[in-house]
Amino acid sequence: MHSGRGAGDAALADMSGALANAPSDVEAILITATSSLSRIKPATWVAVAMNADPATSSVAAADHAHPEMADYVDTYVAALYTPRRAPTIGLSQNVIESGSPILYPRLPFDDLVGMLSPEGQAFCRSNPRSSCALSAC
Repeated sequence: MHSGRGAGDAALADMSGALANAPSDVEAILITATSSLSRIKPATWVAVAMNADPATSSVAAADHAHPEMADYVDTYVAALYTPRRAPTIGLSQNVIESGSPILYPRLPFDDLVGMLSPEGQAFCRSNPRSSCALSAC
């Protein structure tokens, strides 16, 4: 007998279960959500949540199919500020000002770099992503 549940329903149920079992802190939830999303919809996922100090944000990146992309984002964030923390500027500031989530499907890497702060652009120029696959972005 067919249950009527599609693959998307099962994926969301798995993600809900993972979130329910995650420790109840922002960093763990961001990591769990981005990791789950990268398995459901292959891409480089980056989640940002403003900290109690609104000048900084928590950052989590995941890419199940191309973990080197998530590593690149983690290295970028750590170089700008500290691991998993970033100043609330650029893209994260755009989200805060809009009051809504922003999703950029299939955003070319060069377009992403153009949206970054001058420090972020300098990092990307001096640390080219040599073997990163971006076809899923």
